[in-house]
Amino acid sequence: MPTWIRDHVHALADQTQTPTDLAGCLSLAVLSAAASGRVSVDTGMWTEPCCLYTVIAMEPASRKSAVFGAMTAPLFEAEQHLADQAAPRIRKAELQRRVALAQAKEASRAAETEGTAAALERAAAAVEEAARITVPAMPRLIVADITPERLTSQLAEQDGGLALLSAEGGFFATMAGRYGGAPNFETFLKAHSGDPIRIDRQGRAPDYVHRPALTIGVVLQPEAIKDIFATPGGRGRGMLARILYSVPPSNVGYRSIGTRAPMDKQVRQAYHHHLHQLLTWARQHSAPTTLTLTDQARARVVHLHDDVIEPQLRPDGRLGRIGDWGGKLLGAIVRIAGLLHLAHHREQADQHPIEATTLRAAEELGQYYTEHALAVFGESETDPVHAAARKALDWLQNRSPSNPAVSHRDLFAAVRCKATPRSDDLTPAVELLKELGWLRQAPAPAVRTPGRPSRSYLLHPTLYQH
Repeated sequence: MPTWIRDHVHALADQTQTPTDLAGCLSLAVLSAAASGRVSVDTGMWTEPCCLYTVIAMEPASRKSAVFGAMTAPLFEAEQHLADQAAPRIRKAELQRRVALAQAKEASRAAETEGTAAALERAAAAVEEAARITVPAMPRLIVADITPERLTSQLAEQDGGLALLSAEGGFFATMAGRYGGAPNFETFLKAHSGDPIRIDRQGRAPDYVHRPALTIGVVLQPEAIKDIFATPGGRGRGMLARILYSVPPSNVGYRSIGTRAPMDKQVRQAYHHHLHQLLTWARQHSAPTTLTLTDQARARVVHLHDDVIEPQLRPDGRLGRIGDWGGKLLGAIVRIAGLLHLAHHREQADQHPIEATTLRAAEELGQYYTEHALAVFGESETDPVHAAARKALDWLQNRSPSNPAVSHRDLFAAVRCKATPRSDDLTPAVELLKELGWLRQAPAPAVRTPGRPSRSYLLHPTLYQH
């Protein structure tokens, strides 16, 4: 981290007696929000938008809210400043639109009364003039507890750049279908990868978010992570693989505030000043700013992919059991490198390529997040469904590779235990394996046999072609 962030993180951690992980991980989310969806990194092989999804889990009474408030305060201040600047323009545009609509209405009445071609032409021109006047949306940088549908609309209004920042984890329950009844991942998947989003509007043409870039920075309790992993389809659709997890050790019970001095005023001012500087620079660029890599940094990316990460994604590799998350690790490292580069250079960021030293710093943070992801995903697999799915997958990987299909009966016989005493008890685990792409329902046989037919599943080719 550059000095202005590092000093603020350490001072805040000392002042609040919290692990540096909390403020440190939040600083990445804040940098992502400050980039406002207007910055990406071109590796020479692919392009990564500089937006992150981060989740920090800490026990109750860990002073999460105090740290969250201090780290995000400059963003809320900047949002208020942008709103104050935009208010006169918005009021003027609203007035112009009301006047134009009134004139169009009057011209339409005149056309109906006169019934002449000239009157009709004047009315059509007045309607077109009113339609051309758009009222700009109030600038927003941050949202909190919001439905996926409303979030999509907000992304469209804010030209694709928005940050979902919250000191609570209720947002994930909303995403899982607390209001709509069914999980809705579409916006979150596309807003992470930068894929265009189409919004259909009743009675008018659809809106498009051409370059969505959403930031997520959420602080929650460890128990809430289990709820995230229990969201149907969350892992199968890749939502869980897009999140950088941090579960810092708790220091509750070991804290002391008697000798703690308040944060140095200059440290706080430097953090606020440089963050405002970065956000102002990013928002001045209506078109995306693309950062590049030095030759050494690009060579390091190739090395990380070919020699470090890819071998770990093999079934017997360290990241094999979280291949969905591990497959996005290099992209996350590149995104973090872009944000560190922004933090170092700020308004001159686009005048310099990203150095190999910056990429190595991002790589260290990637190693940190890898350890936490292994812990988080490992914890989630202790529930019966994940345990049964893991046991079934292990059996499928180790059996004789002679048949590209397996029956439900044979699969149950192989993994039967106290947690799955009946054949139907295995169904949730099978559904999970189907979501992850390891199994697919086999077509029903053309000729039915007497009795209850056994379900069969087709296997992913990598399970029997080895």
